[in-house]
Amino acid sequence: MRRPIFDIHGSRRGLWMKFVYVFLRHITYLITASIVALSIFGVQGKTWDSRQCIGWTLLQLVSNQVITIVVEGILVFRICAMYNRNKWILIVISILYAGVAVTMAVACFLSVPNAKWTPQCLVTDVPPIYGSYWCYISSQNLGQYSILFSLMRDGTWAYAMMFG
Repeated sequence: MRRPIFDIHGSRRGLWMKFVYVFLRHITYLITASIVALSIFGVQGKTWDSRQCIGWTLLQLVSNQVITIVVEGILVFRICAMYNRNKWILIVISILYAGVAVTMAVACFLSVPNAKWTPQCLVTDVPPIYGSYWCYISSQNLGQYSILFSLMRDGTWAYAMMFG
């Protein structure tokens, strides 16, 4: 029988990974339930100012980003395990992982304060530079492919490395 490269579940070292899986399993519905509860019970007949809307939007974005970063961290860990903790692969993947995390945080905290809301905190206007910049960058490298194809291709890089 073939022995795994290293076992994350059978040792005390793997305790943190068990915590991460439990965290991901339960935090998603807890965050969703809290946002739904706040939406239903917190805004009935209430008007909000822009500062409160910024906080509300940041709560949703930061929650989403925490879940995304933890899931990507698991994928990075699995890639490193698959390549037997190769130092160079670990360095490259860690730099890319940190770059994604920083980019997500910067985009979140730069775009939210410039948005405009209704008194019920519905976004009515975002700075046009964000949408136009994204469309421009997305369309430059497409060639004959659609944006959907490009998103699917770019979103599956971790799975291709794990199973390729």
